[in-house]
Amino acid sequence: MVSILCDLYPSSLGKWDQRAIPPGYAQLAYDPVLALTIGVRLNIRQILPVALYEVCCRIGLDKIVHAIELEVNYQSKCIVGYAKLVEARRTALTYLTREEDQDECETTAACDGERLRWLSLDIARDSEELDPLDDSNSESWDAFGACSVCRTMAKERWVASRHKLWNDLPRIFDLGTWNELLGEDKPAAS
Repeated sequence: MVSILCDLYPSSLGKWDQRAIPPGYAQLAYDPVLALTIGVRLNIRQILPVALYEVCCRIGLDKIVHAIELEVNYQSKCIVGYAKLVEARRTALTYLTREEDQDECETTAACDGERLRWLSLDIARDSEELDPLDDSNSESWDAFGACSVCRTMAKERWVASRHKLWNDLPRIFDLGTWNELLGEDKPAAS
C-alpha cells in the first residue's frame, strides 16, 4: 500500500507527470482525502505535500472548510495552502507575458495576440478546478502560434514556474522541504 501511495502521490515532478492509477486498483485509491489521512496516520511524510495539493485542487476550498473530515491541523494547512496555490497559479501565468526588453520577437502584435488567446484558454480551463502544476501545455507547444523566440521563452518560463512550485510545495503546506520529508537532510555524523 505504501508503494502505491508513493506512486500516486510522488515526491518528484517527473513521477508526478507520469502518475497513473495502477492496474487492478479502484479509483478510490486516488482519493486525496483518504491518502492524506493514511499518510498522516502511518507517518508516510513524503506523500503529504502532494496529497494536500490534491485535496486543495480536487476537493476545493468550500468542501475543505465545510464538508470533508480532516484533522484540524491538516484542514488549516489546506486552507492556507489553497490561497498560496491560487497565487502560484497567477504567478505561473506570467509565462504568457512578454519581457519589456525582449527585442528578438519576430512579430510583436501577432505574438501578443497569441498570448492573449492562450491566456483566455487557460483561464477557461482553470475555471473548473485549481491546478497550477497542470502539464497540459507540454503536448501543445506547437499550437502556440507565437514566433519561435516567444514560444521558446514562454515554454522556458512555464517549465521554470512548475519546477519552482514543485520545490515549494512542502513549504506551502508548512511541512519543511522535500529533503527533510525524504530524510535526506540528516546532519553529518560527528
